Amino acid sequence: MLEIRQETLRSFEDDHRSRWENQLVDHLIRACPESVLGLSEDELRLRIQECEAKANRYHILAANQVASFTQILFEEGFDFDERPPHPWVTEILSDPKRDEYAKVDHLWAYLDGYEKEDIEDVVLVDEELNSKANEELDDDELDNIEVDRALDEELDDFDIDDI
Repeated sequence: MLEIRQETLRSFEDDHRSRWENQLVDHLIRACPESVLGLSEDELRLRIQECEAKANRYHILAANQVASFTQILFEEGFDFDERPPHPWVTEILSDPKRDEYAKVDHLWAYLDGYEKEDIEDVVLVDEELNSKANEELDDDELDNIEVDRALDEELDDFDIDDI
């Protein structure tokens, strides 16, 4: 049996984190340059870590969702979730019935110009389409989707440009 020392495991984790942060730094510089203007790379990385901690408090854990949430905070302000006129944002992010994807989708829908009252309809339509598509799949196909989702969650690398 192969045994990996804790130091080696930590080294892999640090390398993975560094590569993820590098991708996110590059993405933020391209996606919202005005939001990172004037920040040193160290300051930018510190802000990314603060955004990740905030995302984790809202149970947003998947790397692509954390990256997306981070971009929102860079574009809208780091207190976007805590300040008026957005008190409902905290309500959505704190709702234990919503998964991390629905939470981030709600925020993007708002930023795309949907009114708060309409956002639920936008996300529900998307969920209904997904549900209808799943109903048309047979059990083997559904099993494959579940396996694919499980594998996706375990992938170390992701392309930040896919958000």
